[in-house]
Amino acid sequence: MAKQDVSGHSFCVMSNHVHAVVQLPLELSDSLASLMQQLKGAPAREANQLLQRCGAFWQHESLRPYTA
Repeated sequence: MAKQDVSGHSFCVMSNHVHAVVQLPLELSDSLASLMQQLKGAPAREANQLLQRCGAFWQHESLRPYTA
């Protein structure tokens, strides 16, 4: 997914999850889970390394792709 395909409107990083309002072109709407994995992957790996732990860092997410 190219960086210019996603519009980030708002986000808030919490201690164990992320709130984000993003806009994807309709043809990329199936890529939301992939986008969230990319956005959360690097910080999770870094935090786990700093905390000397492994495994899941973020809580299980619920995606709401069509909120108005």
